[in-house]
Amino acid sequence: MSPERISKPERGSVRDFFSYFRLFLSLAQWKFSLLLLLFLSVGLFDGIGIVMFFPLLEQMQVGSRAESNGLLDVFAAVLSWLGLSSFGGILMFIVVVFVFKFFASFGQTVAVTRIARDLYRELAQRLLVGISAADYAKMYLKTSTGFVANALTREIRVFLAAFSHYAGILAGAVFVLVYLAFSFLLDPWITLFAVVIGGLLFFALRTLTWISRREGIEVTRVSGVYQEVVVQFMQYYKYLKATHRFPRVAAHASTVVNEMTRAQEKLSVIGGFIHAIPEPIAVVVVAVLLYFSVGMWHGSFGLVAVLLLLLYRTVMRMMSLQSEWNSFFSASGALKVIPEMLDSIERDKEHTGTRVAEAMSLAIELKGVHYAYGEHLALRDVTVSIPRQSTVALVGMSGGGKSTLVDMVTGILQPDQGCVTYDGVSYKDLDLNTLRERIGYVTQEITIFNDTISQNITFFEPENGVEVRARVVDACERAQCRGFIEALPQQYETRVGDRGINLSVGQRQRIAIARELYRDPEILIFDEATSALDSESERAIQKSIESLKGSKTMILIAHRLSTIKHADRLYVIEQGRVVEEGTFTELYQNPQTRFRRMCDLQSFEASHEQ
Repeated sequence: MSPERISKPERGSVRDFFSYFRLFLSLAQWKFSLLLLLFLSVGLFDGIGIVMFFPLLEQMQVGSRAESNGLLDVFAAVLSWLGLSSFGGILMFIVVVFVFKFFASFGQTVAVTRIARDLYRELAQRLLVGISAADYAKMYLKTSTGFVANALTREIRVFLAAFSHYAGILAGAVFVLVYLAFSFLLDPWITLFAVVIGGLLFFALRTLTWISRREGIEVTRVSGVYQEVVVQFMQYYKYLKATHRFPRVAAHASTVVNEMTRAQEKLSVIGGFIHAIPEPIAVVVVAVLLYFSVGMWHGSFGLVAVLLLLLYRTVMRMMSLQSEWNSFFSASGALKVIPEMLDSIERDKEHTGTRVAEAMSLAIELKGVHYAYGEHLALRDVTVSIPRQSTVALVGMSGGGKSTLVDMVTGILQPDQGCVTYDGVSYKDLDLNTLRERIGYVTQEITIFNDTISQNITFFEPENGVEVRARVVDACERAQCRGFIEALPQQYETRVGDRGINLSVGQRQRIAIARELYRDPEILIFDEATSALDSESERAIQKSIESLKGSKTMILIAHRLSTIKHADRLYVIEQGRVVEEGTFTELYQNPQTRFRRMCDLQSFEASHEQ
């Protein structure tokens, strides 16, 4: 999925609104139902409190009824039954009603906040877990990093803002229904007039809602692009600084920012208009109704005052509804992106078997494996055997397919043809995560987290005793990094910076090696593990690797052929094919082999191997 694939929106509709209702109900479950009950409670308390001002005005002789009214008769009967028919009693009743309204309103706020909190936790967890469980080829190789980062940060927050606006719409709708119900019971004709006016205004502003929705989705799209630019800006900072390419990147970023700010400006202007328009419209409507009701029809001022207060609140709520509706659809880009991403990671979920990978007893084997990245065939009829506790080396020119072969071993790629087996069991039948738990991997691109050296080695394992620290020190000793670490002021608690920027490339690589030695896995993969080291450190680490020979199953990828001279088996890979295999001595001593020519190109003499 990428930001460019977000489709253009249709006009916001009632059907869309109820589809979002199902979405939020499925995510928040019973809490969402409780929230609806609280909305209704607040609306009822507010409506009852307003209507109760009429009997209060009657007690003050400000207004009286010319004829019987069913709603007011019910309230009068309730007050009489409670013994609160006096001025003081009615006043106390109103106070109690609004106190109850306060508690219900406070509970409503707490409910919205907690639902938003739980939604954030659930969405973030579902996205992170889903991405980690997704198929590598379908998710990672085809998804923009900036888009994923944007979804996990900005879009989740926008999703929660959309939920808050949605809750505001529901609350406003409940208030409008309650106010209209009480108003209709007081005077149906004036209420119908107000409803017609309010409905016309609501639909007149609907076009603004559609524009807001369109611009909201555009902001979401461009934000993903901008996030990607920022990520790349920081990833390649050193190169951009050294080559003075910042102006070009800045110009590209500026174009993206201009697109984003234009869309955001439209959203703000529309939102500001809709936010400011309710009050003057409400005042005009109330003034017109007051003029006709009292000035021309000579209605009871007290009854008309209560009625108009209800209608004023109704109009204000309806206009507020329009504002919330607009804000909701402005944020609807996230309501589209997040569910689509959840669907995508569920659809692209890695399919594995259920059989647990026990300790290796035989070998990992690739048999007739083919794999293509689109039109590019990366592996062609590859057959390789990696026996238990053996050391196998993969050599060849860059781009030949060595790393892809290793991806087959770890199971993050599945062959288009052929099969991969572990102790004779097909990878399709294995629970691949149980196999990966047995694998240590020093990748060509060094994996370093912005944390302490200790946390990078233990991989965030709690250090609750001297045993863990002793294992860390031992791993660092074998990885030839203990010396420089203990020379640092904070030693193992030194923070390495973003992607290890506070350390040299060689130091980062040694810490990455120490992490895998600390883990002590059964299978170790070294992909150019010593490429960034000086000769002395390389020899020392090579000695450590060789000391593991016979006790670990090891796969070595190397361009420095001197580092694989003690391997049990070598495979020479070119253009996705295994073109030669044998021991180091067999391949080197034959002057006709490609391996020998590779050695000669590195001025590698037989004497070096003795």
